[in-house]
Amino acid sequence: MKRTGFIIALLVTAFSTTTIAKNFVETELGESTKFNVLNKKSPEKFHLFYVSEKISKVTVRILDAEGTIVGVDNIKSRKSFSKVYNFKKLEAGEYTIEVQNADGIARQTINYNPYRQNLNMFVSLQDENKFKVTVTGFDKNKPVIVKIYNEEGQVVSKEKINAERNFTRIYNLSKLKGRSFTFSASNGSESVVKYKDIE
Repeated sequence: MKRTGFIIALLVTAFSTTTIAKNFVETELGESTKFNVLNKKSPEKFHLFYVSEKISKVTVRILDAEGTIVGVDNIKSRKSFSKVYNFKKLEAGEYTIEVQNADGIARQTINYNPYRQNLNMFVSLQDENKFKVTVTGFDKNKPVIVKIYNEEGQVVSKEKINAERNFTRIYNLSKLKGRSFTFSASNGSESVVKYKDIE
């Protein structure tokens, strides 16, 4: 694995203890501290949630699979906080989040996969030959091409969609023959295909 010594870019957001606690499948640090690292919407961003009964200076270290420190963050004395660490410049693989305060050190292992697919599509039959198509996980810089194929593999509908996040549309296929259709969505780097029969 490539070694790197840069300090990982981060975004800072403070949360109340109550808000953070709802997200916990926690790692315990001493008797008074818990923390958790979550990877939510964006594959390169990891959210660290920290809750303690004591005010203490906190040091967060990020280590790669070889034990090399690739990021250090020193946080002023707080009882609770949340931070977002951006792994965009790191290679895919296993990393360790090490959290240290006055009570000691605890660690949580995470897996960073920047190639996780975000694009997804959901297709449901609304009425006879009418299909509700929802596409999620848009990249605002990449338009999505939605195609519909008949049973013979012919393209019966093609649409280029630009959206910020999600797209939903009802497609009326009542004038087309066939008892099944194939729906595809692609943004050039990701693609998803769904098959749907007319019940």
